[in-house]
Amino acid sequence: MLFCMLQWCISLPPAWAEADHELTLGILTIHSKDEMQQEWQPLAAHLSAALPGHRLRVIFLDHDEMWQALLQRKLDFVLTNASHYIQLREKTKFSGVLATLVRSEGTVALKELGGVVFTRANRDDINRFKDLKDKRIACVNESPGAFGSFHIPMAEFKRAGIALPRKNQLLVTGMPQDLVVQAVLEGKADAGIVRTGVIEKIARQGRLNLADLKIINQQKWPHFPLVCSTRLFPEWAFVALPHVEEDTARRVAATLLAAEHGSPVMQSAFIHGFSTPADYQAAELMMRELRLPPFDRSHFVTISDIWQQYRWWLIGIITASTMILLLTLRLVITISNLNASRRELEQARVAADTANQAKSEFLANMSHEIRTPMNGVIGMTNLLHLTRLTPEQQEYLNNIKTSADNLLSLMNDILDLSKIEAGKTELEYSDFSLRRLVKDVCTMQCSRIRKKHLELHTRFADDLPDLLHGDQLRVKQIMLNLLNNAIKFTEQGSITISALLLSQDADKVIIHITVSDTGIGITPAAMDTIFDPFTQADGSTTRRFGGTGLGLSICRQLSCLMGGRIWAESNVGQGSNFHLELPFGIGSTPPKNTALEPFSIPTRQGPALKILIVEDDEINARLITLMLKRMGHQITVAENGKQAVESTREEAFDCILMDMHMPVMNGSEAVQAIRRQEEQTARHTPVIALTANALRGDRERYLSEGFDSYLTKPLDVELLVEEMTRLSSVSTEQHVS
Repeated sequence: MLFCMLQWCISLPPAWAEADHELTLGILTIHSKDEMQQEWQPLAAHLSAALPGHRLRVIFLDHDEMWQALLQRKLDFVLTNASHYIQLREKTKFSGVLATLVRSEGTVALKELGGVVFTRANRDDINRFKDLKDKRIACVNESPGAFGSFHIPMAEFKRAGIALPRKNQLLVTGMPQDLVVQAVLEGKADAGIVRTGVIEKIARQGRLNLADLKIINQQKWPHFPLVCSTRLFPEWAFVALPHVEEDTARRVAATLLAAEHGSPVMQSAFIHGFSTPADYQAAELMMRELRLPPFDRSHFVTISDIWQQYRWWLIGIITASTMILLLTLRLVITISNLNASRRELEQARVAADTANQAKSEFLANMSHEIRTPMNGVIGMTNLLHLTRLTPEQQEYLNNIKTSADNLLSLMNDILDLSKIEAGKTELEYSDFSLRRLVKDVCTMQCSRIRKKHLELHTRFADDLPDLLHGDQLRVKQIMLNLLNNAIKFTEQGSITISALLLSQDADKVIIHITVSDTGIGITPAAMDTIFDPFTQADGSTTRRFGGTGLGLSICRQLSCLMGGRIWAESNVGQGSNFHLELPFGIGSTPPKNTALEPFSIPTRQGPALKILIVEDDEINARLITLMLKRMGHQITVAENGKQAVESTREEAFDCILMDMHMPVMNGSEAVQAIRRQEEQTARHTPVIALTANALRGDRERYLSEGFDSYLTKPLDVELLVEEMTRLSSVSTEQHVS
């Protein structure tokens, strides 16, 4: 019995035992303090139960009261809105936020808030922020604590470039915010601003029909169901003052975060719960933009203040500056090296330009040297057609004419190499027969095939369209190159040309053409380069078979230009297969008969003309003279430009045909001298430039030098007659006028 009493006495706390330590939480007042006491007391009891040896007391304070309580060290914790928290933090050096309040809107948890700008639904004159200029705006108040209900909308006004309302424009209603809505509906104000959630709360209470209001600048934010006119900012902050023990602050934070969301304790305070601390940097930036306290005035700053607050920034800046200096030095050295490299590149560019210029001059000279004899070959062939020939001679002459014409077409592309390399080759579309094209190509090479005793087979799919629409000249050029290579590299056996229809739409087909041979084949190493310019299978190929190595390169470029592709398959010693896939349209117009017609001199149109031919090549001069005399024209020949100028000084001509490359005085110098003579006589004699130059830009250059027209060698007699007729008629009209 005595032992039990002793044990009971020991278990009793002594009278001098220390009572629970009291902690005080100050909450910013937003409505009646008595009502808020009832709402928040359960949370205080919940926190007290989680803090052994402590008891949490809750008091409700306005802005001034809270500041005084902080000065008197009567508070341990603070729960307030974002702007008030930042203001107090700057003054009292608060520690970090323990938790952020999460409000409840129905079943949705909201960790952010914004502002709502609204007017009556029948105000058609107010639709945007700009329409609020000089309008009366209702608000709770404009104190620093009116975060969502005033300052957030003001920040949006400023971001939109709208002047903030003057004091005489504001209708301050005071709390609660329901009064702002009432003032707008009663017409006391043109518009109103409240924090998010107020309008929905009034509507749920049955005191507002949402259709009576119009939300201005309404925003749609993910996971935010309330009407809103602004950006969103964090909700209220729960903060511990610096003097609170770290362990106590950690226990409070853990209790707040661990509290069940939507529990009776939270529902009593009309909140959802608490979450991890939000980032209040955006709220601080907004307050700085609006120059709200404590950012409303500048204060004296010492070097010590700067170092204490920004020392890590300064250390970073000094480190970065040092690195920038080192990088700058490195950059100077690099730039110096780049300048040296640039000078070398410039020298290389000048050398390349010189080489290109030399190439252009070479092409121009080669064009002249090749086209001049070609003009004689084609012209004399045409004249030979006018003589009496046996059928066998006529066949041989037709083959000469076909080969010469195709050689001229191929030469046009090869000599204009710069145009092909620049990708500026223009396609000429027309309807043609692929079967006839292949037949013409084979006919051109039949003598070489017979000479090597090779067999030639052509195979066309039955479903191949009779007429295609495309550039038959380019297709023929590719086929000539492929067939020429097959003949060149095949000593015995056969060559096969086949054409298949791969696909067909309403107006488009894709044709697969294959040129196969039983020749020497191509090594795998050479397969990767055979389509490169100036490249052949190996160095011995050029010595044994000849050729420039341009053919397959031109084939690839032309096939790509036409939207197709070309590739090869080969086995050494077994032959090669060259595959060509090209898209074509489906033709509708029967192609012109490409069979050679006997050459004939065109009929003269109009009166006989007195023509001066200026040509240093005796064969070409003789050729043009014979053709024009057969047409009945009167011809005078000059061997160079100087003789031409003297002839025009002595007598008048109806037309002058002027070669460009001549000794003593070239064509350009001669036509300029003739034009100077004509300035004194008011007469203009048509001058047609006859040249072997066929490169891009030649026509424009000759016309700018004073020529009236431009024709390339070999001459097309019909074009020559057409140009002489046109120019002589124009000259006659000028003389008459």
